This record gives sequence, structure tokens and C-alpha cells, in this order.
Amino acid sequence: MAAKSSSKTASGAIASSHPPSKALRATSTPADGTLPVDGTLPADGAALSFSPADVPAIVQSPTPDTTNSTLADDADPVTSDNAPVAPPPPTLLQPKITALPQRLAEARAYLLHKGGYLGDPAVCDAYEWVRDGKSHKLVHKLSPTPDDSPLVLDVPQLAELTLVARISADDFWLLPDAGWRGPTQWSKSFDKTKASGTFEAPPQAPFAGDYAEVLRSIQALEAKIVTPGFEEKKSILVGLGGSRVKAGHKLFEPREPSEEEEEPESSDLEQDAIDQKKGNKPFALTLANWPVHNDAARDALDEMKGKHYVVPIPAYDMRGDLIHPGYYRCRLEGAPVVLRFNLTHWAIKRAGGGTDVYVADIVSIRVLAPPAPNPVTPRKRGRVPAFDPMSPKPTNKTRRLFE
Repeated sequence: MAAKSSSKTASGAIASSHPPSKALRATSTPADGTLPVDGTLPADGAALSFSPADVPAIVQSPTPDTTNSTLADDADPVTSDNAPVAPPPPTLLQPKITALPQRLAEARAYLLHKGGYLGDPAVCDAYEWVRDGKSHKLVHKLSPTPDDSPLVLDVPQLAELTLVARISADDFWLLPDAGWRGPTQWSKSFDKTKASGTFEAPPQAPFAGDYAEVLRSIQALEAKIVTPGFEEKKSILVGLGGSRVKAGHKLFEPREPSEEEEEPESSDLEQDAIDQKKGNKPFALTLANWPVHNDAARDALDEMKGKHYVVPIPAYDMRGDLIHPGYYRCRLEGAPVVLRFNLTHWAIKRAGGGTDVYVADIVSIRVLAPPAPNPVTPRKRGRVPAFDPMSPKPTNKTRRLFE
């Protein structure tokens, strides 16, 4: 199982043991000998493991040939002619890294078994909408109770929907500053900004064949709650023909008035044996070291100190480690992932009608495979040569450019 890589301190900061300048650590091998499979689920951050018997040995211990042995019966079994014999090398085991098609097939089987996978045609029957203040939440249907049973107050459980898609490069704002450059009509303050991204059809099988059913399931769930008289609708399906799913995450949460902002000591943060061996120093993700790259966001962070704390995007790499905010773009953009999210409905009234707004809030993102490398864009040339650079230089420099 993957080692724990982050913890929440008393001040609300998310503690992580991976410095921004170093790569995230690998999964450690448990003491019982089971080995983790790179990139497999479950989606709660743990990697599946299996017995060493399933892993072929790459080096086998040599078996000595004793049929033609010249040693005497009373000779030393370890030496011959007073020459020491090296002991046989131990059997070495190498972790078995499954191929991507097998890893994806195992992930799909797990998602169908766990429930909530939108690629399942029957997924919509298990959920319903309930009122929650001014909004509606998608929850699990409560099982009917017999009439003679004692009255028990059942609390609805939020539905966690799951899909597998590729994070699109279009409208990619899963960044530490969410692309915020100052107050706008839709985002007036940095503390209420959401990091968002869109998820498109994955090219890999078997999830490529499930994506059409994913879109149909989302449309069916949204159709379960429509405000009478409202003509407009803002779905989580965006892009051309509603082919992409939009989901977001709130980066900052307000701090309670009774909470005091304090910088955690390095010795108070959790650190496992692997990080200690590598010399990785633990650090805390706070407003003071939150990575933003423009003056407007930096000034907003200064005003938020003591009033808010950061909530990193719950995005995990193939080994189940939390991705540092400085690596969001290079590790998420273009990667096939498992997305888990909650669904909320808002009825926005206005004169003459209103709009049904649906919002997908990210619960977690788990990377299934690294993103494909981007092609190198050719360098732009400011000048165009007068003569073909691939041809021999002309002897007559006064010839016409066009003949």
C-alpha cells in the first residue's frame, strides 16, 4: 500500500513530505513481501498488491551438480583443494509492472464493482436529488424500511460519481492560482476562485467505448431535477456538442475566528522511512509558500493571511502520492485519470424565468498513465531568406529573386 504523503496540521495547512524541487517518492514495499502494482486502483490512494509467488524471479539460485563430485566423503563440503566456494546468490525479485491495457481493464472492473461508475447504464437508478439549503445535492437512494420498524432518522449520503477521461488542454485551469489575474465579473476575489478543468474522451480501451454512456448518464441525472418555468440550463457538459465534462475545486477555505495561524515546525510533520533515507525535508503548504506566478494573486494572498487556509487539489499520481501544486500542469494535462466528483444543482432566478445550474465538485483525481509528450512547436522565424537555404549558394548575386 502506498505510504501516506500528506497530513493536515492543526492550523489547517496540508502537510506534505515532498519538496517542490524533488520528484514525488515511490511506493514502499511492505514488510510482508507483497509488492505494489504501479498505477492500479483502488481510488482511495492505495495501490493493489499481490504475493511474491506471482512475480517471476529474474535470477535463480544455481543448483550445484554433485553427480561427478570428486570430493571425499570426509572432505570439507564448503571448500575443495582449500579454495573457498562462494555461497549461491539470493533470489532477486523484481516488481511486476503490468501493461497499460491490463491496468485499465483492472481499473474498470474495480469501478464497476465499487459503484457510481457513469459508464454503467444502470447507475442512475441508485441516486436521487434532495434539498440542501438553497441547492440540491445528488445522494444515494434510501432503502425502504418496513412499516413496523422503529423510526430512525436516515441521513442521505452524498453520491460520488466516477468517470475515466483524459484531462483536456482546452480550458485547463487546474493550477495553484486557477488563472486568476484580478477581479472579474465571475470571480471577484481570489479566495472564492475555483481551479477547474475539462475532461474529454480517453483514447484508450475499454474506457473509450464507455465515454458515450458516461455522457448519457450525466444528461439523465441532470434531467431528474429541472425547475418548472426555467428555460435556460448550464450543464457540466461543455464544449462542442457537450463532449467534455467540467469539474472544479475550491482552493481556499475560511479559517475559524478561534483558530490561530501558526507555522508548523518541520519536526511536527509526518515523514516515513523512504523520505528520511532520501533526505527529503517535510514542509507545509500554507499561504506563505503557495506557488502563484502573478502580482495580483500574490497581493491577494497577503490579504488572506490569517483568514483562510489552502486546500490543494486532491490529485494523486500513479503511485497514489499527492501531486505537489507546482507539478499540476506537467502531470495532469493530457493524462488519463479517474475522476470522482459530487453533483450539485442551483436554481438561479431572474426576471421572466431563470437558469438551472449544475456544478461538479472534485472529490479526487487519480492518474492512470503519464500524459503523452507534447510535440515540439517549430521556432518562429522573423525573417525569410532570399534564397533557398537547402540549395547551393548562387555564384551570381545579382540574379533576380523570381524568374
